[in-house]
Amino acid sequence: MAFDEHNRETVLEASPPALEGRRPRAVLPRIQPLPADEAHPEPPASGDAAAGAPPAEGTDHFGDALHLVRAASDALERMRARYREVETYAAQQADYYRSELAMAHAGIRDLQEQNLAREETIQRLEAQVRAEADQRRSLEEALKTISEAAERLREQAQHAEARAASAEAWLGRFQGEIATAFGEIPRLLGEIDQTGETSAEQHPRVAASR
Repeated sequence: MAFDEHNRETVLEASPPALEGRRPRAVLPRIQPLPADEAHPEPPASGDAAAGAPPAEGTDHFGDALHLVRAASDALERMRARYREVETYAAQQADYYRSELAMAHAGIRDLQEQNLAREETIQRLEAQVRAEADQRRSLEEALKTISEAAERLREQAQHAEARAASAEAWLGRFQGEIATAFGEIPRLLGEIDQTGETSAEQHPRVAASR
């Protein structure tokens, strides 16, 4: 009875708020108060009776002993019932915490999978950025090569234009010289004709003088 009374004074009920998706925690049942006659048994007699004096005549010792045995049996039965209640409560609490632990492990696994997926995404994006940077460098080099080739072609075109202008000027001078030469042809032909006539006239004279 003292143990039951001590539990009744010390054990507190706890009902934590139920979270969504979680099993509610078990609640330890309230201990029923003891009856007044058992909770406060009659105190033993004081004075000479407490010192071992002989009991008064007409006292039912067997009834008192039987009453004490029954009270002890009832207290033992209540203790057993209380033990079963505590055992049930402990089993429910163990199930609750096991379910909480399983949910925590599942949440940790989900977070790990999410972190792995994020790391893979980051690695893929980094590889894509590196590929784009390499492609950009290749395009810049190709553009530089094309610009240098265009500059060389521009210089070659300018040189060709200068040579074409020089050839055109030389062709103009050559055409002028050809025209001048063609203009001198009649004069030369006339001079040749005059030279031939003079020679023909002089030839009979030379023959006659001989």
